[in-house]
Formats: sequence, structure tokens, C-alpha cells
Amino acid sequence: MHEKFMKNKPNEYYTEMSREEVTKQLKKLTEYSKGNGLTKIRKKLQRISKTRHPQIWHDHSTLANTGHIIFTDNCLYYPAIYMTDEEKKGSSWRWQLMVANVQAEVEKHHVYIVARCRSCDAEQLAYVETYLCCLQHLQRNIKTTNGDEIKDIKRFFQGDSPSWEFESGQQKGGHYYWSGCGAHADRVYDLAYSFHSTTVSLDDHQKIVLKGPIGKRHSLPHKPRPFTALQEPELELELAGRGIYDGKMKEMQKLLEEDLHGVSWVPALLFSSPQSSLESLNPGSYEVLPCEPMHDIAHHIGNLLTQLPVHIEDEICKKKLLEAARPNNWKERSKQSCWFSLFTD
Repeated sequence: MHEKFMKNKPNEYYTEMSREEVTKQLKKLTEYSKGNGLTKIRKKLQRISKTRHPQIWHDHSTLANTGHIIFTDNCLYYPAIYMTDEEKKGSSWRWQLMVANVQAEVEKHHVYIVARCRSCDAEQLAYVETYLCCLQHLQRNIKTTNGDEIKDIKRFFQGDSPSWEFESGQQKGGHYYWSGCGAHADRVYDLAYSFHSTTVSLDDHQKIVLKGPIGKRHSLPHKPRPFTALQEPELELELAGRGIYDGKMKEMQKLLEEDLHGVSWVPALLFSSPQSSLESLNPGSYEVLPCEPMHDIAHHIGNLLTQLPVHIEDEICKKKLLEAARPNNWKERSKQSCWFSLFTD
């Protein structure tokens, strides 16, 4: 589907490039680093020019009084593998007559899974086996019509708060709703505390859940919430496994909550095999964004483009930014997801 937007250079093209040509391309892609030999930078350019990064999005909603869950999939636009608008216009006379927007075409979402599903975790976790099966198939590189292999690496999950909390294994709402660092709700507005907090990865989520014996025991039979309704002996055993000792039931529950930082279960992709590594299941580069991109930065782009021209002395750049800052322009650009071309210009 995307082949018509790809540059599709053969392997010989990269092996025959001079150092100046490779360096120029890598600098244009902001991928250049000093001190590497010609062979190494050739291989790097070839690798990034033949690698796609799909991302997934899902959401749950009610339709006709019945819950449904939908998953969509799309590829991230990257000019190393895809043409720019100018290159696409030059490749076809038909595109010369159209307003080319390659990024919008490449990043268009496609329906992956639609299922009738309630909002409970147990039912939403039913998609995991199907999703893992598809991830395993990504290990087999696809080929273009001219025989070049394209590697797909699942890269990001994007969605609103309940979705990314579910995907990362974080509790929904409550006092520890941010999966990125597990900060308490009372301290998320403390910038000094937030910036000094350690980022929590999906691997860290898995280790936190399996650190104690009860968390591991309840995760293996695929229990959605392994730390729910623990009795006093179970709390004592779990805290002891985490190196925490206290004798009172109420205090033990609070200590466990503080140690978990809102982590409720292993990441969703590990639910059917909690002790497996992400690398073995093929989402080793998979990241769950700890924010809602569409909600959290709403109108911030417009504000940024309004303020930037005031701080820029170059009249040509200032003119471009003033034009982009017009409400109709930036709203249209945000819909078409073409901010890359604006800032590269």
C-alpha cells in the first residue's frame, strides 16, 4: 500500500555512495554522528531507509448501549524511507496536478480489530493473543516489487489515559495515574520532583509486579489484578519478598501501594506470558506514551507558533511562522499531521 510513497533504493545504491553523499543524507535526517567509518555510516543509512515503524491506537466506547473496542494501526512517516512532497510530485505527472501530502497518506489509520467488549479488564485483555500473533509475523520482512526487504518494528502505542494505563499495566485513575514515573497525584505539579523522577519502562512494570511471590503467583494464572483483595498473610508474604516489614494490616496495604506506584499488572502484551521478556515476543522497541498527545497539547502548537515569530530576527523565517500561525493554517496542518515539513523548512 505504501510502496508508491517509498524511495525504494536498491542495496547497491548505498554501497556505492561516497562519504560526502552519505554524510549529507544523514545530516539531513539528523542522524549523523562524528567518528564513524564509511562502511558503518553506509550501513546505518541503509538500515534506517529500509525500516518502517508502525504504531497502534485503541479506545473503548459504547455504541447502541453496547461496549465496543477498536484498534487501528498506522506507520510513522520518516523521510529516510518515504518521499517528501516535492519528490513525490516529481515522480508522477498526476501528483503534479494534486496537493501532495505524503505524510498524511502514510500516517492514515487503518482498522485492525473491532470487537464487542465491555470496559472490564478481563474482556479487554482478550485481544492480547491475537496481537502477539501479529507481532510474531512482523519478524518476517516483507518485500517490495523489486525484491527489497522492508523491516517493520512496532514502535509506539498512542491513545487516551484509560487506554495507555491499561496497555502499560497502570491503575486507572487513583493517586498514581502516571505510568511514566509513578509519581503521586499530589506531586505531579512539582516540577523539581517530576524532573528528578526516574522513567519507568515496560520492563520495569514487569519487574515491579513479579518482585514479590504473591504478584508472581497471581499473574501466572492470568489474573487481571494480582494485588486485589489480598489477605493479611498474603500481604505479609508479598511485602517480605519486597524487603518491607510491618505488622498492621492497614499500614501493610499502604506500604504495598507506595511500593507499586500504581502498577496493577504486567504490561498488556505480557499478560498471557508474564515471565517472558518483551524482546522474545518481538515488541522490544515498543513504547507506551505516558500522556495523551491529542488532549495534552491541544492548542499549544498554535500558541507556540504565535510566540515564536517574536523571538526570531530572520525575516523569511518570521514570515513563514506568521503565516503558519494563522488559525486556519495551523488547524488544517494539525489535522493533516504535516508539522514535520513545516519545521524542516
